[in-house]
Amino acid sequence: MRLLNTKKLRLEDFGGDSIPLYAILSHRWGSDEITLKDIENPGGGDGAGYKKVRKACETAANHGLQYIWVDTCCIDKTSSAELSEAINSMYRWYQESVVCYAYLADVPFGADPECLESEWFTRGWTLQELIAPSTVIFLDQSWQEIGTKSSLRSVISRITGIPVTVLKSGDVESASVAQRMSWASKRETTRVEDRAYSLMGLFGVHMPMVYGEGERAFIRLQEEIMRLSDDHSLFAWASAGSHGGLLAPSPSAFANSGRIIPLDSSTTLTGTITTSNKGIDLRLDMVPIHTESHPRIELGILPCAVQGEEDKQVAIYLCALSETMEYFSRFVSTEFKLVDPREFPCNEKKYLRRSICVRWERRISGNRSPLVKAAEQANKTVIKLLLERGVDLEDKDQSGRTALSRAAEQGHKKIVKLLLQGGANVESEDRSGRTPLSWAAERGHKTVVRLLLEKGADIESKDRRHWMPLIWAMENGHAGVAPIVMLGIGGQLDITEHEGKSIPTWAAAQGHTKLVELLLNEGVDCESRDQTGRTPLSWAAEGGHEDIILLLLERAVVNQQKAGTPLASADASAS
Repeated sequence: MRLLNTKKLRLEDFGGDSIPLYAILSHRWGSDEITLKDIENPGGGDGAGYKKVRKACETAANHGLQYIWVDTCCIDKTSSAELSEAINSMYRWYQESVVCYAYLADVPFGADPECLESEWFTRGWTLQELIAPSTVIFLDQSWQEIGTKSSLRSVISRITGIPVTVLKSGDVESASVAQRMSWASKRETTRVEDRAYSLMGLFGVHMPMVYGEGERAFIRLQEEIMRLSDDHSLFAWASAGSHGGLLAPSPSAFANSGRIIPLDSSTTLTGTITTSNKGIDLRLDMVPIHTESHPRIELGILPCAVQGEEDKQVAIYLCALSETMEYFSRFVSTEFKLVDPREFPCNEKKYLRRSICVRWERRISGNRSPLVKAAEQANKTVIKLLLERGVDLEDKDQSGRTALSRAAEQGHKKIVKLLLQGGANVESEDRSGRTPLSWAAERGHKTVVRLLLEKGADIESKDRRHWMPLIWAMENGHAGVAPIVMLGIGGQLDITEHEGKSIPTWAAAQGHTKLVELLLNEGVDCESRDQTGRTPLSWAAEGGHEDIILLLLERAVVNQQKAGTPLASADASAS
């Protein structure tokens, strides 16, 4: 291990048990960082990078430490072997340091610690630099102490999503694989591969660095995790960037997995996870949910639950690749489902525990379309350039998404308008059967929804899950999209079904108060009975949705008064 002498500003090598007490620096890299070569050649200069190293040395020396490790100048980055060894050792080096100085160059002197904001919290490498050391001192741009990991524990937890208990103990093993991945889901690195490499220490994984492999690095990381752990929460992710495999395309896929915990393996009896050249072998509880259009779809129930709702388990959609029901691919990767296993009787027809193999992810040749990438980044100039040169507007990325689909999802209204003017297909479907309107509705982009409807987007189009854009909007809390949807259909929602229920019935059962109110205001019949003879009021009563019960009862009173007849037995409907 190469350390910097804080007094002499000179590098010294140590090995084995001879490593002295040392401090370590965590920081955002700037444009003029000094290297090992700069330190070895006296007269480093007056640049910001050199000044940062000197201040770090002074801070450590003031704390009685003779040595400090700084990643910019204590590694010979011209040696790929040394760089690989350093990256594989880095978590341990931070863990064994006396103190870690987290230098927040973008936090001004006197900033309120309770409102701490810094890009340091958004970077990939700083995650392990926060968790691994037992003592972290946060310093502002003037090198004045803001607080410590201990004193700012609650603030840091709020910013990062890392539980206070983990920040206190440093015990990452107490968190599931999915939870640890969720901490990294919104962090970025300069190089794609580093999103994976920066997580190795967090999972106790060691693997060679192969810069240039791109997103394959994250797949390798997950493969290594499977060799060390049988934690099935590794598969509890959701992303549009997958093509049938169990492994996630990036840490971003775990953004909504922060509360996923594994169940006790002694009670689930699912066994270990193994791999072969064919795929990932595991034993799961399988529930058939076959449809006429997709006769081989099943729910694979993972031995994972939601923290605080341990009665519900995580389930993923799997599609059998043959009639033998031995090999599967992940059918819908855009989400996972929470189910109560008690709803499925344990018999050979409804619930079967069996060994399956989920085939490795399908590799699709070719790079992402430049047009799709430009639309995702809202680069209007590049899009105009490509359109002027006749680029195919229906060119798709590996998920089957067009430029219009990506722009609609991101809410880039100017880009959506530009693509529509250029003749983009408003009904283009991706691999999940979803249209641009479906994505815009899910994200609550009202202006984009209007633009797509004006171009004739089918508001009742259904994806492979048979979900309409309205359902995506409501399930994600975007009730404001519903009025626009109503205008798009002309108030005919009462004739549309979802999961076997009319929209009014479904809205009442799910507790979507604003949608029920909208339906009532539009004159939609909210008193009709379903195939079981139950009304929306009955479903609302069963779910305990008091606001909806009151709305429906008030409307029932009004309707009965208009009809000049006494109010029918609401109690009977609500039973």
